[in-house]
Amino acid sequence: MVSLSATVIVFVVFIAFAAAISGVIMLGLFIQVRGKTTRELLRDSENCVVFLFENEELVDATDKAKQLLANQNTEQTAWRKLCSALSASYPDFANAAGRLQESNEIRLKPVTPDDESILIAEVWDGITRIEIIDDAAVGSSMGMDSHSMLALNNELDTLRKTAEMAPYLVWQQTADGSITWANGAYLAVAKRLKNKPESVVETWPPRRVFPTVSLSQGTPEERAHRVSVTFPDSSNEKWYEVFSTTVGEESLHFANSVDGVIRAETSLREFVQTLTKTFAHLPTGLAIFDKKRQLALFNPALTDLTGLSPMFLSLRPTLFSFLDKLREARVIPEPKDYKNWRQQMTDLEAAAVDGTYTENWALPSGQTYRVTGRPHPDGAVAFLFEDISTEVSLTRRFRSELEIGQAVLDSFDEAIAVFASNGQLTMSNSAYADFWGMDPGSILGEFCLSDAISFWQAKSEPSDVWSKLQSFTKAASPRAQWKDSILLNTGEKVPLRVTPLSGGGTLVAYSPKDKIKESATPQFEHRPIKGEPLFTLNV
Repeated sequence: MVSLSATVIVFVVFIAFAAAISGVIMLGLFIQVRGKTTRELLRDSENCVVFLFENEELVDATDKAKQLLANQNTEQTAWRKLCSALSASYPDFANAAGRLQESNEIRLKPVTPDDESILIAEVWDGITRIEIIDDAAVGSSMGMDSHSMLALNNELDTLRKTAEMAPYLVWQQTADGSITWANGAYLAVAKRLKNKPESVVETWPPRRVFPTVSLSQGTPEERAHRVSVTFPDSSNEKWYEVFSTTVGEESLHFANSVDGVIRAETSLREFVQTLTKTFAHLPTGLAIFDKKRQLALFNPALTDLTGLSPMFLSLRPTLFSFLDKLREARVIPEPKDYKNWRQQMTDLEAAAVDGTYTENWALPSGQTYRVTGRPHPDGAVAFLFEDISTEVSLTRRFRSELEIGQAVLDSFDEAIAVFASNGQLTMSNSAYADFWGMDPGSILGEFCLSDAISFWQAKSEPSDVWSKLQSFTKAASPRAQWKDSILLNTGEKVPLRVTPLSGGGTLVAYSPKDKIKESATPQFEHRPIKGEPLFTLNV
């Protein structure tokens, strides 16, 4: 039983080994047949243009076929190179090749009338064979087929058109400056430089438009530089930007008109000069910091207000260096601690970028500066320093005078209200608030004469005093003081005095009886001096 099993196993192993050997032999034969097939497809075609493709991968090609592909873009696949090379003669080749699997063979004729060649594409065992049959003797005599010649001619024609139609001046010259080639734009400028009519035929070589442009004379290579030209028919210079490079033993040059750039730069320079002159006469100190927070621009008023030297400002200090110098010069409010001050300066920068920083700096010297931060284009920020010491002093004095005037009014027993020319209440005293039980200063919003008359009417009996008062405030003719009285709802009769003030203002005063103090009437006594009496005042 064991012997029978061993025999079976040996037989199975033998069969497997024989199958493996047969597979290797068949694979070798297939490779040999496949290799023979590709060789047969190229047999007798070494002097022709023949390509063998498997899908889009180039399997093999003749020397002339490879030469045709060598002139194409190296970044493309071989199939894309072929389609590009044949696009001029066979524009429908790519579409026709897509139908090749269905028909197994296509034949195309070139669109060029003088071209008698023909393109044949066939499919053999998954291999696409493309052959271009060309009997032209010119191509063979030059060692190049007509399609390669056509591709080169098309490329040359494109380059010629590009050079001629380019709006830039392009020319080639020898080391001694002789022009060997130039495009149409250069020749047109050279002709204008000679100031000759259009009918005159130009001789070769043309005139040098840029006599100073020569690599042998120090013209920078591979770097643009500017050259000016003055034409006979114009007094203004025309500027060009010239780029030069070496081509063999000669040099190739490109020139582009930059008149617009020159005009823009000139306008910008004049504008900056105008701004600089304007800033120089401003009494406000100006400091502009760029996006890197370095001082980019300042005016003389900044040095006058801050005491910082122009030398330090010319070194373009950073914003924090600038503020540190202000702190050392005591041109900044003295902080309680340095750490807190640095944080305040950081907040100052952030607020200036947002355009919200405005603060009055009370300096130890007694001066007051208004500092304003404003954002500028491209991330820059500007600070304005303005000395408002005089303004602050006037404001304080005016406020003091108002307080004194209010104190004087409050010392009167009369209930006084003062109205401006437009009827707006400007002042009232404490006696007015006590008498009427209402302080106009505590009312939100504006309190005008019409509001006051309505309030007074509600507190008193009907009277023509109110209409008379209304007409008095609107009168344009010279006004005189007048007196009257009103009867309150409580039955109390109150004297009223209306006095015109300068600037069209009006003073209204009420004299309650319980506020009137008895006072002796001043009496004057006449006493003689040397026979003449004198007046004496008795109280």
